[in-house]
Amino acid sequence: MICTGYHATPKFNKNNILENGFSKSLNNKDNPLWLGEGVYFWNSLYYAVEWNVIKLKKNTELENNFNNLIENYLIFKVDIECDEEKLLDLSGPEGSIIFKEFKKQLLSRDNTVEQQEKFQKNIDNDIFWIFLMFEEGVFDDYYVLTATYYKKIDNNGIEYGSNFLKYLQSQICVLKNECIKNTRVYENNNKQEYLYRVIMNNRNDEYEVRRKIWIK
Repeated sequence: MICTGYHATPKFNKNNILENGFSKSLNNKDNPLWLGEGVYFWNSLYYAVEWNVIKLKKNTELENNFNNLIENYLIFKVDIECDEEKLLDLSGPEGSIIFKEFKKQLLSRDNTVEQQEKFQKNIDNDIFWIFLMFEEGVFDDYYVLTATYYKKIDNNGIEYGSNFLKYLQSQICVLKNECIKNTRVYENNNKQEYLYRVIMNNRNDEYEVRRKIWIK
């Protein structure tokens, strides 16, 4: 299995990544990550550009414009390679079953009152359960995890029916760094500038307020 991943990062990380490879984002109970501990990639260039836009807008020393974006942030493009059985899509049938069965088993254990209250409080918090799955070794045999989310720009109150689903975003979490191949800097600034303008237009609504809450 080979797919393309895009990794957004400040420009000062460029040489270190090219020379030494990517460092994993660390997972802990106070800061659990969407798909646990690993190296994160977007499957779409759009979301990599958007991630850098978010970081630029949080940088109070820089004005939010495209020149500052490409002068201070960059995107790596990589090939992600692993055997198909070593990849688990948590949004797919197999991954969904594993996720649901894990929750079911954990909830059926002889838990303390405190544990049970914590589980119930986080019953719909997928990130909480993903963290516990790592703790329990559920993902020890996998090299890559993926999941797809509804992006909230244009998905509220829509009756999907037979229509295409809008604004889906997929994340890729590489658990084993040896799966990351052919790391290079994405160089097409014309494409990035186009996406920057699309992103700024899409974020010019109430979604921007919600996003500030999600991204700390």
